[in-house]
Amino acid sequence: LSVVEDEVIVLDNVAFICATLWTDFANNNPIAMMTAQLRMNDYKRIRTSGVRFDPKSPRTAYERKLLPMDTYAIHVKSLAFVTDSIAKAKELGQKVVVVTHHGPSHQSISNNYRGDDLNCSYVSPLDDMILTLEPDYWIHGHLHDTCDYNIGHTNILSNPRGYVTCEYNLQFDPTWTIDLS
Repeated sequence: LSVVEDEVIVLDNVAFICATLWTDFANNNPIAMMTAQLRMNDYKRIRTSGVRFDPKSPRTAYERKLLPMDTYAIHVKSLAFVTDSIAKAKELGQKVVVVTHHGPSHQSISNNYRGDDLNCSYVSPLDDMILTLEPDYWIHGHLHDTCDYNIGHTNILSNPRGYVTCEYNLQFDPTWTIDLS
């Protein structure tokens, strides 16, 4: 088991392009970022190293809570990585599977959550990029409902188990597989 972030793993001529791909917060919208910071556990519980505001402070690691501006900066970097990696893999004739934590389209959001203020904290609207670059598959997590749909020729998939203690995904299929041949 390993954590992959902005990495490509090639197996049998299939390029797995892996990234967390934090979201763009509705194109860096300050209200969306503030909403996320106030309502999401990510910004309440995750701590990060950063600039020390008091140089006399003995703390050196994990000094402050993660902020939406931090994850937006990571999103910009990761999106460039994913975009470039898809193009390179296609040039090499490889099948392309993008694997991200956050979703690539608002189409991944279940009807139960359509219109929710936090949606832009779960997905970024990458539909046009997907239509242009045409990866074969895009597998993602972060949302708690199963989805299987296409954007152009790209199959978008998510099969989350859900929150075991309170929101188990009844559509979760532990035997779900895809054929990459």
